[in-house]
Amino acid sequence: MKQFPRELARILTDENIVKVGVNIRGDGTRLMKDWGIRCASLVELGAISIQTMDDQSNQRKIRSMDRLARELLGYSVEKDTSARMSDWSSSHLTMAQIAYAANDVYVSYEIAAKIKRMQKNRPSQEYHVPLMTITTDGADVRTVQGMLSVFKDKNNNNTNNNNNKAQTNHHYNSDLVFSLTTKAHILIFSVHKWQGGFNHQDPRYFDGE
Repeated sequence: MKQFPRELARILTDENIVKVGVNIRGDGTRLMKDWGIRCASLVELGAISIQTMDDQSNQRKIRSMDRLARELLGYSVEKDTSARMSDWSSSHLTMAQIAYAANDVYVSYEIAAKIKRMQKNRPSQEYHVPLMTITTDGADVRTVQGMLSVFKDKNNNNTNNNNNKAQTNHHYNSDLVFSLTTKAHILIFSVHKWQGGFNHQDPRYFDGE
């Protein structure tokens, strides 16, 4: 991929669009390193999923996609070893590579949707969403209160001043959720609906052109 798509960069850097994934910090760090993209509002699904469990004492925040799928979706994620070990630096991906990466995205989407439903079934519980922004110095994390579906930014709660800054509503929309995975310089993603007319089936986003 010779040039990073501008519209995609706009989505990734938009703090009001939540990007969910498994080990998503690694994806964001790679995008910063390779393209200088400052990914904002990244949410680690492993950390969020812990809040929906009765016993949270022995749960790791970072867990494999297969484990999350087994715990939340009831099935294992089969990985194509040959695709995983193939050449991801090629300017054109094979269909096996595309299927491998797209499967990661689809499962991330399903895990996030499951967590959203579980939170709605337990509305009395207090939830917190850690939002991660990748910078050149690492990752900045701020925690906001609320469910994954809609939450309010209470970043100023610890300040002692009395200025009433407007709270920012962040929306996780099941029709707009943005999940991503990166392999070398290749980005495979899934956007179910986006009002901007973004065509996620454009082959340029799959073959690195």
